[in-house]
Amino acid sequence: MTTKIDGIKMLNKDVVITLKPKTEVANSLIYVKESIDESDIQFFIVLAKSDKVTMFEVGDTVVCSWKRITPPFGAMFKGEKIKVGITSEDEVLGVIED
Repeated sequence: MTTKIDGIKMLNKDVVITLKPKTEVANSLIYVKESIDESDIQFFIVLAKSDKVTMFEVGDTVVCSWKRITPPFGAMFKGEKIKVGITSEDEVLGVIED
């Protein structure tokens, strides 16, 4: 089963996130990540958020651990099948500012 993320309305202070693409550069920070390792703190992109989330916006890069996120599941986002997870704003450790 695949969940469609486009147009989803999140409740409470929840967010839908996906692992940041394999190779990204942000300022002088360069990191390479090919797969989800549920023991790591990793970089994620926010795909959807509740109106109650105030610390970041959809599209922002955040730092979080898969230990604090639902198990990854398949979802459709902008016509592409990706792995996503859901967590609370309170579980996000930081926001990467450009």
